[in-house]
Amino acid sequence: MWTALTILFCLGLVFVHFWWKRRYEGGRAELREQKKQNAALQEQQQHALAQAQAEQQASFNSMVEGVLLLDDHERVRLVNQALEQLFVRKARCSGLNWNCPASTTAVCR
Repeated sequence: MWTALTILFCLGLVFVHFWWKRRYEGGRAELREQKKQNAALQEQQQHALAQAQAEQQASFNSMVEGVLLLDDHERVRLVNQALEQLFVRKARCSGLNWNCPASTTAVCR
């Protein structure tokens, strides 16, 4: 009697082991698939962000007026080309050396 119960108990443990193992592998496969989907979505978001930034930069630089954009700490974040050219002209006229930190083209001389 005890032998049969011990064998049934061991068979039950083996069954539970393989059941959990299959469930674990299924969870790992699902996790891999979700990671792939997350990577694809992240790539799409980065592409959309780069495109939006390019459009913003194009419209910002197409403005005729000089625009200076500051952050909360009053640091220069963006300077459009019209304002850069204004500083370049002023520096050339006055002979000063202006350094525009937000400039993406060249240092004023």
